[in-house]
Amino acid sequence: MGTEHGGANVNRRGEAPEAVVGPDATTEETSVTEEGTELERTIGLSGGLAIGVGTMIGAGIFVFPGLAAGRAGPAAAGSFAIGAVVALLVALPASELATAMPKSGGGYYYISRALGALPGAVVGISIWLGLVFATAFYLVGFGNYAAAVLAEAGVPVGGTVVVPLALLFGVLLTGLNLFGTENAAKLQNYVVGLLLAILVLFLGYGGLDALGVFGAASTPERFMPFGALSMFTTAALVFTSYLGFAQVATVAGDIKRPGRNLPLAMVGSVLVVGTLYVATIFVATSAFGSAALSDFGETAVVEVARAFAGRAGAVAILLAGLLATISSANASILSTSRAVFAVSKDALLPKPASHMNLRYGTPHVALAMAGGPTLVLVALGEVEVLAEVASFLHLIMYGLICVALLTIRRDEPEWYDPNFRVPLYPLVAVPGAVASFGLIAFMQPLSQVVGVAIMLATAGWYKYYASDVSLKGMLYMADLSIREPPRVLVPVQVLEGQTLPETLIDFLAPAEVVVLGYHVLPEQTPTEQASLQFEERARAAVDDIAHAFREAGCDVETRVGFTHDRDQTVDRVAADVGATAILLPNPTGDVDRLLVAVRGAIDADRLADLVATLVGEGTQRVTAWGVAPSGSDFDATAAVERVVETLRDRGLAAGRITAETTESARAVADIVDRTDEFDVVVMGESEGTLWSVLFGDEADRVAEGAVAPVLVVRRSSEFDAGADSGSESEPASESASESTSG
Repeated sequence: MGTEHGGANVNRRGEAPEAVVGPDATTEETSVTEEGTELERTIGLSGGLAIGVGTMIGAGIFVFPGLAAGRAGPAAAGSFAIGAVVALLVALPASELATAMPKSGGGYYYISRALGALPGAVVGISIWLGLVFATAFYLVGFGNYAAAVLAEAGVPVGGTVVVPLALLFGVLLTGLNLFGTENAAKLQNYVVGLLLAILVLFLGYGGLDALGVFGAASTPERFMPFGALSMFTTAALVFTSYLGFAQVATVAGDIKRPGRNLPLAMVGSVLVVGTLYVATIFVATSAFGSAALSDFGETAVVEVARAFAGRAGAVAILLAGLLATISSANASILSTSRAVFAVSKDALLPKPASHMNLRYGTPHVALAMAGGPTLVLVALGEVEVLAEVASFLHLIMYGLICVALLTIRRDEPEWYDPNFRVPLYPLVAVPGAVASFGLIAFMQPLSQVVGVAIMLATAGWYKYYASDVSLKGMLYMADLSIREPPRVLVPVQVLEGQTLPETLIDFLAPAEVVVLGYHVLPEQTPTEQASLQFEERARAAVDDIAHAFREAGCDVETRVGFTHDRDQTVDRVAADVGATAILLPNPTGDVDRLLVAVRGAIDADRLADLVATLVGEGTQRVTAWGVAPSGSDFDATAAVERVVETLRDRGLAAGRITAETTESARAVADIVDRTDEFDVVVMGESEGTLWSVLFGDEADRVAEGAVAPVLVVRRSSEFDAGADSGSESEPASESASESTSG
């Protein structure tokens, strides 16, 4: 592929875009690179909505009402409605592009592939800085709420501590993300849920009060006391509130079922938050006039809550404001690091910008590039300028997203096959572009000057550093198929140096093996980013393990995966390859004694068949131990007899087999207690009960407490489904998963 400028498609450091050699295929649950590396999708619809709503719900509701009412009066509700309409016009084109290119770069990726590297560079680097401005705005909002909390607690510190508090928590958030937060996404969901609950109560009471249900009606003053123009200038200010919906696209590579969940998450988050914004302004301007709200400033909503519910209402909104602004800042920092990664991967920034810290598994350089500039802007403390510059830079991207859709629809490249198409095209994309660019015209001159200066600087950087880099049309789709039939899946933490004992490799040699080298990442680290930096190292480690299996005479295949959820990845790969069993490795010596824990009649034959295959030609001794839960109707004796009979039919001498049964109220603990007597434990997978969902599969809990490896035999229904995936009735090529064979 040639370049737009006739060069060698490299930057001044000699780095080429990764995408030149990185075509991807996607499925509902994973992305799979050309080399077969599994990039697990772990974010569902609720997670996508939480990202969008969680980013938007901060400044819009808790910081802007006073500022907006001071500018436009009750018409500020119309300003928020205008912002919502613009966001919806962009959300639909962005959704279509995201389902065709579900990449972690989001809007930058679509623009660079549709319009070329120069627009891509301007947008990509501008969005990095735009998110920095947004993060600074959120942190200053947090500082205002923190100061108000101190004042409510009897420590009247005034506005002098706003910036110091914002700086302090900016440092803390950056450090938190540098050192990794594995449960950040779950925490974000809880925060969003709590905020929505508080706001629904606040708005419900306030709305009923304004309508006269609890007393005399108190509807707002004249709708446009400052004229129609004020509604549009205020819309330009408050549009920062809607930046969150597009952040969903920056994690598109991690979202399950992107064809359904991306559009729903983008559009849904705008509708939810837009409704809350309009309702908040209505309630606030009903309770107080616009002049009073303007005097209250960034914490005006607190005073509205105080008027409705006294100090308890004020405290509730103060705490909600703290949570909202800090969670918005945190989500924005994460998105900033992803934006830096996407641009760096394409060689528009130096590649070290996307390097990860192996100790903590986080993109430390990108996070520093997010946190450092943010602290400088926080020190300025100019809330309105921070908000408008953030809006300016994002509106440029949103307008170009609509232009990118128009360009791709016109050209219809062969690879373009979105799962979602914009209805009423082009009656959505054209107004979306016009509205995005047009809203910039209503910003204050200083914000416009800063925004234009940043765009010119990014264009100059591209001309200096990466003018020979071409990205237009650089997206390929591959048809990657499932390999089968593997029998035993062996997950190994390859980057932590986990290995397998040679005796265990010899024990598994009679079976076919799939070695899954995986690495678990913190929530804030994109799987694609880890793959680019560590895939070669991980694959080398997996290949070494595979070589040991081949030396033992075993048929072996390999996979490499980067994931946020180890259990989900192992379970999905096991289903993909039709694994009979999964090995949960632990240290062991010579494999001479096997414990076969029989806990359910349904898996007795499968347990015996696998064990017979592995030890049939050897000398190992097998203890079949039936464990009946106390009070159950499980016939442990009959199940053990079936195991013994199958083993003998498969050629094991009677002297190698011992049969035992017991009744136990603590089966898992009893099995763990006996593992030090044996070299390998074989047991069946649990039924899918509520207990197993909450506390994990019993086999996993045994493996955690055991001193020996645990071989978990999967239920036959799942194995049969996996084995059938390659049959003529359901071709394996329909899946985008792949393993590489040795």
